Amino acid sequence: MAWKYKYTKSTDLETEALWSVLANVPGWPSVDPGIELLEMDEDAAPGAMFLLKPRGGPRIRFVIECFDPPSIYRDRCNLLGAIMRTTHQLVRRPNGTRIDVEISVEGPLSLLWSRLVGRKHSRGIPKQTENLIQAARAAKMC
Repeated sequence: MAWKYKYTKSTDLETEALWSVLANVPGWPSVDPGIELLEMDEDAAPGAMFLLKPRGGPRIRFVIECFDPPSIYRDRCNLLGAIMRTTHQLVRRPNGTRIDVEISVEGPLSLLWSRLVGRKHSRGIPKQTENLIQAARAAKMC
């Protein structure tokens, strides 16, 4: 059994401007106030691990599964009986970029984890995406 959530937002910004913010994993707390703590001791790349603590939530260990500049970022969190993945895909368009975000929870306990973690995570995606756009716009102006 699996659970999925998808969100799409378009912007006039170039893919590279958005990627520079998305790829800076240690800098996410400055873009997303929902992140209380993020620890990462290595560069963002496939196989790199980081620890993230959402405000009011537990510390969660993630591994980067896909890091394909400037278009695809995906991480994975191993939960007891399930795996949660979050994918950001930046699709170049004639007048900017389409941002596709997908969260999936798969495994025997996916129904449980989608209710405990996945749905809460998904509710924050529109605001997180807007924060990504604003941070990329601000960086571009500097």
